[in-house]
Amino acid sequence: MQHLCCDGGAGMIYDSACRCCGAIGGHVLTLMETGHHWARLGCGHCGAWIKWVAKPRTQEEERIREQNKRQYQLGAMAKVLPTEKQLAFITAHHRQLQAGATRLDAYHLIDLILKEGQ
Repeated sequence: MQHLCCDGGAGMIYDSACRCCGAIGGHVLTLMETGHHWARLGCGHCGAWIKWVAKPRTQEEERIREQNKRQYQLGAMAKVLPTEKQLAFITAHHRQLQAGATRLDAYHLIDLILKEGQ
């Protein structure tokens, strides 16, 4: 196992307070060789477990995750009716949705209205 000192330097977000001794910072990050977790964050003062740490995502992994999240959101919007706020905005701009329109249809129409106003 590899141990890293987490002194709160650049990029370190491991400043959680220890539940045992109350120390903040100076924790030890232990990279795990087996199991579900990438690392164990332990108190550098008393050695108590603080939390499990997930493996950091690469920029590509984060981009793919955001893309999948966006696709899921758009798919969900295509299954429900527009909100009252969407309908009010569309009506205030003298537009109208077709019967049976979804929240996604309203989203695209609002996007069009906003682009026309630029």
